[in-house]
Amino acid sequence: GEYSGSFKIPFTGSAFFDFKPMLSANNEIVIRGGLKCKLDIYRLSGISAEWKYSILGPELCNRSIYLDVEGRSELLNWRRIEMENTGYQWLEDGRLWVYLAHTSTVFIFNGDKREARYNIWPERALKDYREESKMPRNNSPMFENWCFDSDSKEHFYLAKHYNYPDVDGSGYFHLYKFDLTGRLLKIYYFKSRGQLRYKRNGRFYITFLDGIEIFNLP
Repeated sequence: GEYSGSFKIPFTGSAFFDFKPMLSANNEIVIRGGLKCKLDIYRLSGISAEWKYSILGPELCNRSIYLDVEGRSELLNWRRIEMENTGYQWLEDGRLWVYLAHTSTVFIFNGDKREARYNIWPERALKDYREESKMPRNNSPMFENWCFDSDSKEHFYLAKHYNYPDVDGSGYFHLYKFDLTGRLLKIYYFKSRGQLRYKRNGRFYITFLDGIEIFNLP
């Protein structure tokens, strides 16, 4: 193809981590701001980008699910909040869906205004998480991976891989299906050793170090 040009986004104290351009219907993109615990929204115009607004911030990010569930504030002394564990997806109506892994919380923003906030704490996942948190210096989130349903933008999936001693090297994969209101619709359990990446045409794509696993689930 033909080269059109390039532009730089000003450094504003943000750590750019894993930058994946994702355009909204209004030509907006999201930048993860790791050092200040925020998401920066830029508007693209031709081959330039202009900062429009920021969302989240320390008051929302500097928490832990341990605080909310167990009141164990001392764990925040060593538990660092990483913005690369923040998932986001533009919805078809231009709103922004955001998932914070360290508290397992979903936010929906309309511009810089927060429309919804809800915790994703299914009973089974919360039970497993409580057990896991008893392990010395465990720093694993309740869910490790997420993806939107490419067959239906009204659903998303959160996943966790467990290494159980009675499983021969693979461990079990717990896959939770939700609608945009946070309502749990279904849980899948199957044997896998990778990370959830994508779902399309009824197939789930899970990657690991030396390959890709594909699962057809009802």
